[in-house]
Amino acid sequence: MVAEWPEIRVLVTYGPWLSEPLTARALNPPSIIDGSKANPMYGSFAIGLAEGTIGTKASFIDGGEVYTQATSVDVERTIAWITTGMSEQSSLVPTELRASYRTLVSPSMGIYDFPAPYRGKGPSSPAMWENDIAITLAGVQDFAWVYAERFNWAFSSRDKTRPPPPTEWVEATARGRRTGRER
Repeated sequence: MVAEWPEIRVLVTYGPWLSEPLTARALNPPSIIDGSKANPMYGSFAIGLAEGTIGTKASFIDGGEVYTQATSVDVERTIAWITTGMSEQSSLVPTELRASYRTLVSPSMGIYDFPAPYRGKGPSSPAMWENDIAITLAGVQDFAWVYAERFNWAFSSRDKTRPPPPTEWVEATARGRRTGRER
């Protein structure tokens, strides 16, 4: 990828922390399950992506697919784990990368619209959606991204199963973006 696109920015929704058993303890509360036994090889894949950026203009972005952030402290704790915690505590990070790992990873986080209860959070409301957008944008380095199940934000003619977002959700999105960028 780097040979074809020297300044590529690769975002994976799950970073190496998915394969790290210490993640569940580091990120609870609010609520995250230990996915390390079900995903033992993913960590090596993600670490390899980060390693591939050494000496290049390419970037590795850990997408932080956690979704349960409700406060800025939750976001800070997740970002700290994605960068510093993993570099200091995880055996997945090779010894020779420990000192530089946090500079190789751009921490990101996903925002979920919670159409139903999920890991102790939800269902979402426009106010909760706005808050999640604001605190996430304020806490990440480069990107925040959305996983939406409740509404079809593009409202394409192919997807008739979900309605377009109501006006109050669109307005909450705009307010959350403004607030998050101002922090």
